[in-house]
Amino acid sequence: MNSLARVVGYVHAAPATDVAPDLAALRTAASRLGIDLVSCYRASISDGPAPGAFGACLAAIERGDVDGVLVISWEQLAPNSLLARALSRHVWEAGGRLYVAADTADGDVGSQPTTTATRTRTVSLIAGRRR
Repeated sequence: MNSLARVVGYVHAAPATDVAPDLAALRTAASRLGIDLVSCYRASISDGPAPGAFGACLAAIERGDVDGVLVISWEQLAPNSLLARALSRHVWEAGGRLYVAADTADGDVGSQPTTTATRTRTVSLIAGRRR
């Protein structure tokens, strides 16, 4: 029986942006956290918070396919803290957890190990699971 949490990744980027580094950072973070990254969804900044991409993440939780959503940083989740809190609440209401890999201004996950509390918090677990 596999006890790893299963998650989907969420990347929020400009339309012409290469998200390969973001996807690599999500895979690295998932590995470090001991969680299974099942798939990733990309939202375009031009779409706002993209109900389609984030909605797909929520639907996967509601179906029971995954246990939560993994984002690189709060900045990747939403452009402001109010929206980020609202989106994390949606994850909780769907029955999942939001995993934030790093709380850094530059979103750098892969290259810096956790050495100082002000630079990086390895993981923020938001809103415990309801199920």
